[in-house]
Amino acid sequence: MSKKELIKLRKETIKKLQAVKENLSYDNEENYCNMVNTMIDYDNEAQDKLYLYDSTQETYNFVDDEILIYLIEREKNNYGYYDLNRLRYFIGDTYDDSIYILNGYGNLENVTQNDFIYCIDEAIERLQESLEEC
Repeated sequence: MSKKELIKLRKETIKKLQAVKENLSYDNEENYCNMVNTMIDYDNEAQDKLYLYDSTQETYNFVDDEILIYLIEREKNNYGYYDLNRLRYFIGDTYDDSIYILNGYGNLENVTQNDFIYCIDEAIERLQESLEEC
């Protein structure tokens, strides 16, 4: 990919991410999919070292239902049985949703729109910094 094409792609991705941010809804799974798909599309096309999706996963450990089942099974395997107190603490006060985040202690938390805003802002900042370096 030429430098000119990469600059154009970065600018387009910034616009797409801003649109995702401006159109956040109360459907967290949709918000997550829109944000992640935009980042993955960029990563796949650009093939550069920004790794927008990976950096988002490093910032926030998003957890979907499939990963949640794995984490619960992992808890069982650590003890050989389900420790209900540990599971209650792990789940905490999360409500039934299809996407969560893991906090610093490895417990589930509800995803908020601020989490998406933060991740999108971080990705936009990385893209803008890369444009300045060009």
